[in-house]
Amino acid sequence: MNKINVAVFFGGDSLEHDISVITGSQIIKALDKSKYNIYPIYIDGNDKWWHIKNFHDKNDINSKNKKLLTICSGENYFYFKNLLKTKIKIHVAVLALHGGKGENGSISGILEAMHIPYTSSNVLSSAITLDKQITKLILQANGYNVLPYIAIQKKDKNLNTSLKSFIDNHSYPLIVKPCNMGSSIGVTLVKNDNELQKAIKLVFNFTDTAIVEKGIENVLEYNCSAMRIGNKILVSDIEKPIHHDEILSFADKYGSKQGCKFDKSGSKGMQSLSREFPAKIDNELESLIKQTTEKAYIDFKCTGIIRCDFIYYEGNIYLNEINAIPGSLAFYLWATKGYNFKSLLDEIIKESIHSCLTN
Repeated sequence: MNKINVAVFFGGDSLEHDISVITGSQIIKALDKSKYNIYPIYIDGNDKWWHIKNFHDKNDINSKNKKLLTICSGENYFYFKNLLKTKIKIHVAVLALHGGKGENGSISGILEAMHIPYTSSNVLSSAITLDKQITKLILQANGYNVLPYIAIQKKDKNLNTSLKSFIDNHSYPLIVKPCNMGSSIGVTLVKNDNELQKAIKLVFNFTDTAIVEKGIENVLEYNCSAMRIGNKILVSDIEKPIHHDEILSFADKYGSKQGCKFDKSGSKGMQSLSREFPAKIDNELESLIKQTTEKAYIDFKCTGIIRCDFIYYEGNIYLNEINAIPGSLAFYLWATKGYNFKSLLDEIIKESIHSCLTN
């Protein structure tokens, strides 16, 4: 049997670059070497694509043996150095990119132009789910519970007036976060006007739009994953993240305030998160979260593996975010469903190739 040529994309011009590198290394390690020829593709901060042949972890990013890639629209080949050098036909791409151009559909669009199947949501779905404001507008329009929020622009001349009206209606605490980023970067719980202004200023260092939403102290959060296999949408079991700060912080997710947690076998990524899994919740709440995850997968026309993040407050469940390319591809949520990372990757690769052939 001929092996499938798989390109694994990671890195990118994003503040979530390092998390993407971890996810990429986990995927490369888990892929079945008897089935796939693996081509690690690192995207640097200047959006250049590099093939790093023997990539294992972030220490290999600066390898002297990496080769710059050239691509042509309409061709599913990667050319090393220039069009006169070695070329490799790519059968499928596994995306391990978080945030920025990697998760907003830009890379998906390039791969579509090259006729290369890929293991995540399409251009439109990816662009929508990375934008928290657009996501919330669609959720509201389709009857989902959404926490009260306001989106504010850096150039808004009536910024303080808009904030005062929102605070008068909802009071402190509030959550402030960037509109189009994940991994808890720039997310702050604020309890007064001074903290609010500082948090907004922080967000505007990252992006031009901030989301200010009702904050909940000692919040209960739940995460659930979904993927499509053939005509069925499968839903994982539910995790309850355990956080040590008032909100789920970057350190809670990745294990260290200085960076991401590593063990002897490599980086752990989202496995570093302390969790209760499966979450010890009643059947009614479990069913509601799983049904909502499946519905979101359909309504947002997702493909590949997603993770939905929920907030539970006063007897209601609120869908807070949809992650089109979750950290570690959320493989740790599928263990109770009979999937390890290797078999999970087999499924999404097979599904992406099949979907490309039938569309």
